[in-house]
Order: sequence, then structure tokens, then C-alpha cells
Amino acid sequence: MAEQKKRMIFLINSPILLGIFDSEALTFLRWVRKNGYITDMILFVDPDWREKGDYRIKLDQIREDLGEGKLATIDRPSIYKGFSAFEQALYPALEELIGDEPGPRIIHCMGYLLTCIALEAKKNRFPGLRVHADLRGILPQECLYYEEGFLPLRIFRYFLARGMERKIMSKADSISCVSKAFKRYLLKKYRIPEEKIIVVPLCIDMDTFYFSPELRTARRHQLGWQDSVVILYSGKRQRWQLPKRLIKNMILMTDRIKASRAVILTRVPEAFQVDIDGLSPEIRERFEIHCVPHDEVAQYLMAADIGLLFRKKDLVNRVACPTKFAEYVGCGLPVLCTHGIGDISAMIRENQMGWIIDDPYSKREMEIAITEIQNTSGRFFSAETRRNRSHAARKYFSWKTEIQTVMDRYESLMES
Repeated sequence: MAEQKKRMIFLINSPILLGIFDSEALTFLRWVRKNGYITDMILFVDPDWREKGDYRIKLDQIREDLGEGKLATIDRPSIYKGFSAFEQALYPALEELIGDEPGPRIIHCMGYLLTCIALEAKKNRFPGLRVHADLRGILPQECLYYEEGFLPLRIFRYFLARGMERKIMSKADSISCVSKAFKRYLLKKYRIPEEKIIVVPLCIDMDTFYFSPELRTARRHQLGWQDSVVILYSGKRQRWQLPKRLIKNMILMTDRIKASRAVILTRVPEAFQVDIDGLSPEIRERFEIHCVPHDEVAQYLMAADIGLLFRKKDLVNRVACPTKFAEYVGCGLPVLCTHGIGDISAMIRENQMGWIIDDPYSKREMEIAITEIQNTSGRFFSAETRRNRSHAARKYFSWKTEIQTVMDRYESLMES
């Protein structure tokens, strides 16, 4: 008789139309299934999703991707109704997926809010749940530093998130975080057993983000980039990405680097258009903004020459693991990066992944970095170095490498 497959529930609240959903959810779940689990998903969706054709199409794609697993959707309650509204909305979905099946069931929760409501569901109705908290950042500091709103509101959210964090640290059966720096922070702050936390970086789909010299040449020709040094930023325009400083540094780089152009790759081009429209005509003509589907992003990255990743030096970024860094180097692209973002500074130095600056606001440091880029471009831009960079990315950011850490944790949870 064939061994019965184990099941896990993936609880998520992320926008499904953004490319990062495919990386953080669908690609991950494919690897879990490869390791013998059936993967169910509970997804909090936009309440008006029925009116959006592209949303319905994506939900159908998710159902197909889950295979034997089931998709349960929940209309996302207003956050102003409190945690209890989320908890009550979760119960019917859990009852549908678990039913009368005996034995433990892993629920893998993305983020603070969903972990806390899963812990309440376990306490009040589903004692067989094994709650695994998947933490991608430090929510209290994110609320305080980067959320919109007046300071008193941000302070309120900060203390609310701190309470959630304490609950997760004491009550969750297992925790994963995205960097060694993040784990050190949690262990120092909460004095919990070290074995409770595993480190799992934000991995990418290496079948999508890879380096091909043939594709690079073809796409550069198609885009008219073949005679240019292409300085590229990929991502949204958010406060922690220092967008105003990003534009100023791109202007400085295009001014100093011969035959260069600046490219912004984003799903929200209108957010950057105001920045570009404010430039003088001679500078503006060297900037391009592209909005492309997720499955085409990799070809733009491998066609570029320098990727940019600037972050503020604060606690939020000291423990981070930006997905964009993994996508950049997965496509062989060297990165000009701020020092002190999670664990990536050491990776850059050990694998010729790019160049590091301490302060992105310093014109002098930028000029030194530009000189270094010009002096090392022959080596850093070569096909061989790009290929080596892409291979190194597989070591650090591939589910093929990292999935066993997750599966070992699942096995220990199933046995507990």
C-alpha cells in the first residue's frame, strides 16, 4: 500500500497579482510537493475580487498549480474590525480543509497577523494545528519607520506589533526568518531556544532567474542597449528603497559612466514618472521606465550591467533579505549595494557579486564606487563572471538548496 501523503496548509495574505507572490508562495509550494506533501492554501483576497477579471484568472491558475491541494479564499475583513474578524473568517476555511481528519496538521503562516490568528484558532478550536511562523521582517520597526500616517498612529501600531511579536515568540511551534542577522536579533531579544528558529532566505525560481549569454545578447539588441552600460533598478517606489536618493545616484552614474543609460523596471511606472518628469530634458532622455510581466523580468536583468540596491541603515534593513538581490545575481547581474543589508555583504565580497558602499547619500562614496566599477568592469561584466555569479546565487537563494531545512522542520512538527 502506498504511503499516505502528508498535508500542510499555507496561510497567506499577499497581493496575488504581484510577481513576488509567485516567488514567495507558488514556487515554494511546488518544492514542498516535490518532497511528498499535499499543499492546501488559505488566501485572504481583496473583497472586490469578483469584479476583476485578472484576479479571477490568477485564482484559477493557483488552483491548477496546487494539484491535489485545495484553495480556500476568504474575503479580507477590514483591519479596523480587529483580529477577531480575521479569526472568525478563518474558522470555516480550516473546517473545510481539516474536517474530521485525525493527527497533526502544519499551518505555515506568512507574517505576524496570520500567525497570531492561527495561534488563536489553535487555542480555541483546532488543537492539532502545528503553527509555523514565517517572518520576513521586523513588523514593529516597519510600522514605526515606514508606514504611512501620523506619528501617534505609527506608535500605536508599533506597540500592537510588539505584542504580536511576543505572542509569536512564546506560542508558535516553530519560526523561520530570512537571515542569520534576524535570528540573532530574535534570540537576543527573547531568549528563546535557538532550535526553535530556522533561517530560510527568500529564494527565487532558478528556472526563471538564470543567466544565458544568448538571451542577454538578443534582448539587448531588441531593446537597443547593445552599445550602452545599463544601470538598472527593479522594484517599487517605497520609502525603505530610498527612491529620491536612487534617482540622484542614477543621474550621477549616468553622468560619470560613458555611454550609460538608467533603467527603472517596475509594476507601478506612474510612481516613478513624477521623478523622471522633473528632470532636465538632456538627463531625462537617458532614463527609461519599463513595466513588464513577472516572467519577462529576468531577461531585462540579464540584459543590464549594474543592478542597484540602496537601503537606509536601520534595524529593518539589517535583518532583511531582499528578493530583488537574489533576482539580480541569479541573472548574473552585479549589484551596487548598501553595506549591512542582512547577510548579503559577505556574499558580495566572496563571490564577486558587485560593489558595496557604506552611505548612499554620500556623493564622495558614490564617486569612489563609480571609479571602482569602471576599473573592474572588464572582469565583473564578462560572461564568465556573470555565469559564476548566477551559480553562486543557486547556492544561497535556491529552493533546491534550502528546501531540506524546511522539510526537516515539518517532519519534527508532525512528530511532536
